[in-house]
Amino acid sequence: MTQPDPALPDSPELDRLREKVAAARAAAADASAMVSTSAGVSVEIDVDGKLAGLALTPQAMRNSPASLARLIIDAYQRADRNRLDTLRAALTDLEQDPAVRDARRLTEAFFGAGLADPPESSVQPSDPDVSWIERRGGSIYDR
Repeated sequence: MTQPDPALPDSPELDRLREKVAAARAAAADASAMVSTSAGVSVEIDVDGKLAGLALTPQAMRNSPASLARLIIDAYQRADRNRLDTLRAALTDLEQDPAVRDARRLTEAFFGAGLADPPESSVQPSDPDVSWIERRGGSIYDR
């Protein structure tokens, strides 16, 4: 059970909500994701959507720089979708609680809608046929 806020009165309803919030936080804390592709690219992202690991097999390295970049971006985007799905699932039970819905409506009325919506992935390729390295005149094999 989470530590009660001394400014709030104790009540069974408040204790129930605290338990739900603690369960949602615990589930959301485990929202990292890993994706491995058949092309030999493995991407791991943390709960914040930051890249936590990248593994490339010799098969993946046989791709052109542009193709390899596309494979990495695709794997990252799939992992990020999985992470967001995990976060949404962790919050579903909490968001369906009538007391939480009332609090959300009050917050949105006061601060504006959309505060609690998770951001979408910000990784978007500008041109799938030209990698970042190639746009700068290099290759993944340059040292």
